[in-house]
Amino acid sequence: MPQLATETYVSQIFWFLLVLVLLHVYMTNTVIPQISTLLKARKKLNMGGEDSEGEGSVLSAQALLVNNAMTEANTVLDSKKLTISHDNLSKELQS
Repeated sequence: MPQLATETYVSQIFWFLLVLVLLHVYMTNTVIPQISTLLKARKKLNMGGEDSEGEGSVLSAQALLVNNAMTEANTVLDSKKLTISHDNLSKELQS
C-alpha cells in the first residue's frame, strides 16, 4: 500500500500542508468575509433597520390583539360545544 510506504511520507506531508495552507487562505479571504456580511445583513433585517423601530412594536401589539381575540373565540366555541353536548345528553335521557 503506497500510503504506508515510508518513502512517500515526505511527499504526503508536503501535499497535506500545501492543501491545508491554501484552504486556510481561501477560507479567510473569501468565505469568512462573505459569511460575515450575510450575517450582518440578516441582523439588520431582523432588527428592522433604524428607521422603522416603532413598526416592530406595532406589529407585536397587533399580534397580541389577534391572539387575545382567538383565545376569546375558542372560549366561546368551547362553551357552545358544552351546551350542545348537554342538550344532546338531555334528549337521549328523555327518550
